[in-house]
Amino acid sequence: MNTPMIKVIKAGIQTSVQDLGRNGHRHFGVCQSGALDVQALKIANSLLGNDEDFAGLEVAAGPLELEFQQPCWIALTGADFNAKIMQYHNGDSSTEGTSAYSGWSYQIQAGQRLLLKGNANGGRAYIAFRGGLDIDLILDSRATDIAAQFGGHQGRCLINGDCLNILATKTPIDLNQLNSIGARQQTPEHSIRALPGPHSNLFSATEKKRFWHADWQLSPASNRMGCRLIGPDIQVKDEEQNLGFMQTRRPSTLASHGVIPGTVQLPSSGQAIVLLADGQTTGGYPIIANVIQADLWRIAQLGRKVMFRFDEVSIAEAIDALTNQQQELYRLQQAIAFKLKSQK
Repeated sequence: MNTPMIKVIKAGIQTSVQDLGRNGHRHFGVCQSGALDVQALKIANSLLGNDEDFAGLEVAAGPLELEFQQPCWIALTGADFNAKIMQYHNGDSSTEGTSAYSGWSYQIQAGQRLLLKGNANGGRAYIAFRGGLDIDLILDSRATDIAAQFGGHQGRCLINGDCLNILATKTPIDLNQLNSIGARQQTPEHSIRALPGPHSNLFSATEKKRFWHADWQLSPASNRMGCRLIGPDIQVKDEEQNLGFMQTRRPSTLASHGVIPGTVQLPSSGQAIVLLADGQTTGGYPIIANVIQADLWRIAQLGRKVMFRFDEVSIAEAIDALTNQQQELYRLQQAIAFKLKSQK
């Protein structure tokens, strides 16, 4: 049985193997990891008839160039990275290549290369492979934990010269029937819905208003652990501390507490941090808000220069948003299932 092999010609920046992450291990201090744009990876797998949690590639910046040693079906989702399927002979490109668009599946022939030039506006692209990447399971996941250096491909981001294998599929299907189905790719809006945090009482009404009405921007220091935000300094209420010989004022401090992806922390610097999939499991900074699960993908796909605001919502609204997101994916999966059923 042939197993398609992929050789990494150009690794891009922070290209890593990711699935839907590790769940149920936070009490051991193990972060979630997995795709930052979960919906994009689920859609990419669905377009290939894969289980939605199969491992694929997350690409933070190009150029990424992959050479295929065997025929393979792929799907692209997430940010548009100006992708092309190139035919090479003796190391030289024979054509300008065929454009490949986000939200669609494509067949790659042996000897061809997939080139993702990059996205000038930021965001992340996702590549799924029919059958999923052949990566060892660690703690029930194939995701790369970059900080802890385990999972994925050798516990790190890809580098030039790496080789990846694809798992052989047990159930053959005619994917030519599926490449007529595309998925609408969402564009991040300039508002991120969030719930008030558990430590809102530590902030004055004025500071909370500044947080919810401020224009925010991603800092270049952002990564998979969290997004540092550029915006106004938001400070907790001061407490008077009488030391006998003098009176000083100090910010409130907190005991260590659990945090999750989407937690919006405010350290003493006053610059907000939004924790992401590789974020730590505990923290001691006040939590002013929590980005709702349905909008975590928007953080992952924001461009560096995009200004955005946090939009305060209720728990009921957060649940409705997640339900709508799940229903949209379900409709796509049902359309694909109908196509596959019609083959029999």
